[in-house]
Amino acid sequence: MAHTQNQSQPQEVLIMQNERKNLSFNTRELTYILDGSKERTERNEFLSSLVENEPIFENQTTIYLSREEKYISGLKKIKKYIQLVKEHKLDSLDAWMLIRYINQDLAFDTHRSMYTPTLEGQASSEQQQKWLTEALEYNIIGCYAQTELGHGSNVRAIETIAVYDKTTKEFILNTPTLTAIKWWPGGLGKTANYTIVYARLIIDDKDYGVHSFNLPIRSKYDHSTLAGIELGDIGPKLGFDAVDNGYMKLTNVRIPLENLLNRFAKVDPDGSYTKPIHDKVGYATMLFVRVILIGYITDLLSRAITIAIRYSTVRRQGYTESGEERQVIDYQMQQYRLFPILATTYALYFTTKFADNIFLQLKKSIAEKNFSPLQEIHATASGLKALTTWLASDAIEECRKCLGGHGYMLACGLPNLFSRIVPACTYEGDNVVLCNQTARYIIKVVQKSLLGENNDSETLRYLKNTSTSNQRWQVSQSKDLENFDKLIELFEVRVRYLALKCNKYLTEEVQSGKSPENAWQSINNELTKLAKAHCYFVMVDQFGKQVQQLKSTISIEIYNVLCILFQLFVLYHLDNSDGAMADLLTINFIIGEQVDLIRNQIRYLVNSLRPHVIALTDAFNFPDYLLATPLGRYDGNVYEHLFQLAKQNPMNSKDVHDGYQLHLKELLVKSKL
Repeated sequence: MAHTQNQSQPQEVLIMQNERKNLSFNTRELTYILDGSKERTERNEFLSSLVENEPIFENQTTIYLSREEKYISGLKKIKKYIQLVKEHKLDSLDAWMLIRYINQDLAFDTHRSMYTPTLEGQASSEQQQKWLTEALEYNIIGCYAQTELGHGSNVRAIETIAVYDKTTKEFILNTPTLTAIKWWPGGLGKTANYTIVYARLIIDDKDYGVHSFNLPIRSKYDHSTLAGIELGDIGPKLGFDAVDNGYMKLTNVRIPLENLLNRFAKVDPDGSYTKPIHDKVGYATMLFVRVILIGYITDLLSRAITIAIRYSTVRRQGYTESGEERQVIDYQMQQYRLFPILATTYALYFTTKFADNIFLQLKKSIAEKNFSPLQEIHATASGLKALTTWLASDAIEECRKCLGGHGYMLACGLPNLFSRIVPACTYEGDNVVLCNQTARYIIKVVQKSLLGENNDSETLRYLKNTSTSNQRWQVSQSKDLENFDKLIELFEVRVRYLALKCNKYLTEEVQSGKSPENAWQSINNELTKLAKAHCYFVMVDQFGKQVQQLKSTISIEIYNVLCILFQLFVLYHLDNSDGAMADLLTINFIIGEQVDLIRNQIRYLVNSLRPHVIALTDAFNFPDYLLATPLGRYDGNVYEHLFQLAKQNPMNSKDVHDGYQLHLKELLVKSKL
C-alpha cells in the first residue's frame, strides 16, 4: 500500500510495529547474553545516556562539516569525555564503553589504545610513576610513532635511529632518510605532546634492534613543536576526518637515558646493554590493539547490519500476488545477501569474547614472566584480526549496496562505517603480513607434530592427528547438519589438510634447491589461505562451543535461534569462502550429494531466520542517536527523518545560491523561453 497523507502514522512505522508483534524470544535476554550480564547492559545504558544527553556528541549532522570543523568538534568531544570520566569516576571498562557511545574516531584514540598501554606494558615502575599517572589523567596526551613513510609492517626494517651518547647519557634521535620519517600516527599531527617512538638502538656503532622511547614533542606551555622536530598532518584520508594522522622528522633530538622504556630492555649509564627476557615481549601492545580491534569491528558491523535489515524491512519495492507492495526484506536475494552477514556478526561476538579471554591469559602470564603462550596467542590474534577485518569490510559494503540508491548518501550511515573499518585491514599489521605470521607458527607446529613432539595447543588441536587419510563425512540428511561436532569437523579437516599440504610444498621447494625464504614466497598464496582457514576453524569452534555452553542457562527459544545462526555461518562460509568446499571435495571428505544437502540447508536456514531478524538486531541495543542515520531508526520512520536531515544541509540555507550570481546568471538570462 502506498503512503497516504491521511494515515495517523507512516506506513513504514506500521510495518516495523507489525514486525515486533509476535517475536519468538525476549530480545532483552539476548542483549544480556551479548553484553555478558544484565548488570553490564544496565551500566552500558547509563553510559549511553551520558552521551545522548550532551548535545556536543550529536553526530548525524557532522556529514555537513568540513575536515577542520570535524577536528575542532572532535577536540570538544575529547574535552567533554574527559570531564565525564572524572565526574562519574568511571573505571577503565566504563571509559572504553563511553567512547563507543560517542561514536567517532578522535584525535586521542591512540593515546588510549596504544600510548598508555605501552607505558603499562613496557615502562618500569619508576617510569610509570612519572608518565603513566600523568597520561591516565590526560595531563599529557601521547601517540604511537612506529610506522614510517617507507616501512609499516616490516618493523625490523625501521630506519629511525637512537644513538647513545655516553658523555651526556642521552639518546640522539634522527630520521636519517626521507623514508625514515614517521608517518600515519593518529594524534601526531596537531594534538599529542608526547609519543612513543620506535627507533633502532645504537651503542658504540652496534645496532641492538628496534626499541621504544618516550619522546616529548611539543611544549607543555604553548604546544609549540620542540627543537629538532618537524611535525604536521599528512592530509585528507578516506575517513577518520577528526583525527590528525601526522608525520614527524627528527634531527639530532636529544632525550635522557631514562626515556628508553626499560621494563625489559635496559641500557646502563656506561652503555652496557641488557636484552629482554624474550625477544617478542614488545608484541604485547600490538596484540592488545589487535584484540580490541576485533571487538571494534564487531560493533561497527553490528550497526551496519542493523541499518540494512531495518531499512530493508520498511522499504517496499515491487508487488505481491495480492497487489500489495512487497517489503524488500522478503525478496530471497536480499535475504541471501544480508542474513549470512547477520550470522557472521553473531560469530564475531563470540570470537571477541574468545580473543578477550586469551589476551587476559597472556597478560597474566607476562606478569609472571611466563612467555610460553606468547607465540600461539600472537599467531591466533594476528590471524583473527586479519580475517575478521576482511569479513567485516566486505560485509559492510554489501550492506551499503543493499540500501539501494540511498546507500550512496552519507546520511545512510554506511559510508562512514565503511571508511572506519576498511583501514583496519592495514593498520596495526597489514592483513596479508599477519596471515604470514600466523602461517609460520602453524607450519612450525606441523613440523614438530610430524617429528612426534607433543602439541598441547587448543587452537591447533587439529594437528594432533597428522594423518593424510580422511574418512568420509558421516552426514546423509538435513537432521545431521544440526550436529555441532559434524559442522566443526568440516573446518577442522580442511585446515589440517591445508597445513599438511603447505608443509609438503615447502619441503619440496627446499629440496629443489630454493632457500627457505624463497620457498616460502613461492607458495605464499597457499599459506595465506592456510592462515585464514585456521582462523575460520577458531571462529567456528568458538561459536559452536560457546552456544552449547549457554544452552542450560538461556531460554530454549534463544538457543534455537543461535543454533540457526551458527549453522548458517558454518555452511554459508563453507560454500562461499576461499574454496573451502572445493578443498573438502578434493580430498573426498565430502561428495556431491552432500554439497546439494548443504546448499538446500542454507536455503532452509535463511528462510527460518526471516521472522527473527528484527529481534536479532534489536538485541544489539543500539539507540537511534548511535546509529546516526534515519535509515536505521528503531521506529521505522525513515523517510520523514531523512527529509528533515536534508533540509539541515547548509546548501539549503538560501533559496538562491551564491553560485547563481557568480556563474549561472550570465548563462541563464540569455534564455528566450
